[in-house]
Amino acid sequence: MTWLRLLLALACALAALPAIVTFHSLPLWKATLAVSEYGHRFALLPALLLLWGLIDRSPVARLSSLLAIASLTPFLIPTLLMLNQGRYLHSDLKRAFGLTMPPWKPHLSAYFTGTAPPPNPQSPPTQRLKVPLPDSSPLTVLFHPALSTSPAPCLIVLHSGGWERGSAEEFPAWTHHWTSQGFAVASIAYRLAPAHPWPAQYDDVRATLAFLKQNAATLRLTGQHFALLGRSAGGQIATACAHSLNDPTIRACIALYAPADMTFAWKYADPNDVLDSPRLLRQYLAGTPEDAPENYRSASAIDLAQPGGPPTLLVHGRRDVLVWELQSRRFAAHLAGQNIPHYFLDLPCATHALDYPWHGPSSHLLRPTLDAFLTHFLKTP
Repeated sequence: MTWLRLLLALACALAALPAIVTFHSLPLWKATLAVSEYGHRFALLPALLLLWGLIDRSPVARLSSLLAIASLTPFLIPTLLMLNQGRYLHSDLKRAFGLTMPPWKPHLSAYFTGTAPPPNPQSPPTQRLKVPLPDSSPLTVLFHPALSTSPAPCLIVLHSGGWERGSAEEFPAWTHHWTSQGFAVASIAYRLAPAHPWPAQYDDVRATLAFLKQNAATLRLTGQHFALLGRSAGGQIATACAHSLNDPTIRACIALYAPADMTFAWKYADPNDVLDSPRLLRQYLAGTPEDAPENYRSASAIDLAQPGGPPTLLVHGRRDVLVWELQSRRFAAHLAGQNIPHYFLDLPCATHALDYPWHGPSSHLLRPTLDAFLTHFLKTP
């Protein structure tokens, strides 16, 4: 049993490595996501091994205890940082947007044992809308009505996938959460590259927004309160559209781990990185910055955001190996220079897709942040 404990402790130490070492590969990015967002649950095993080691004082048992401590610490670092960052969340949001929210409190029982919310059985059924486009087949938009009896504000969601893949059905737990909070959700199955390079996606958002306004009464929408939200590639689309459409009904914009400066992305793109970024950028923007300078400019929110632009919430993890965290940091600095209300939720231990684990430390901070932000900007006249 002593040697079994040693092997288990060694396995825990190896499993904890992604919490402190950055790996540039897709499989190990997923391991990093798991460890950074579920480490507080993984920590149970080394904690039990450590307690077991208090009984056995043999040299092998002591080594097992040291390995357990070595894994326990990185497993718990994201939780400790979350607890510290959460203390300032309400004051940071008040300073950024003038909104009020109660002081943040961790829901520890759900944090350790909770699961993602299922669909509310009282929610109206999802509708598959067909949005007409002038020179293409109709666009599919998955419309999830709000769990509300009155006209609702609407969150327009743009999915991730490197502009070449992805699904409008991604991360359904968030959709269930938003509709239960009284927001309608319109998730766009936007056209994909390389068959449809930018600005096709801009046209898709503009057409969807016009369609939702025209059919606001039928869909039980206010028609005056929209927010654009995108993850990764979808975040680029959301920010570029929100800051260039000049539409007063776009009351807010949210970008999660997204690029905002496509020329900057090209400058540091490496064919050997996790996604082969040069290939993605060329097929999405119809070439290099020299080939298609206007596409790079019109797809870059950092070149578009001007005073009077919609309040913007940026979310990024510092350990993101798919989209450089500096993208959001630089965009936040630009928004500050333009006097556009904004907040950058900077998550030290998080990586790409940080909001997928529903009860990870990132979502534990993000959920009240998004709730307060959307309520403040979409549910006020």
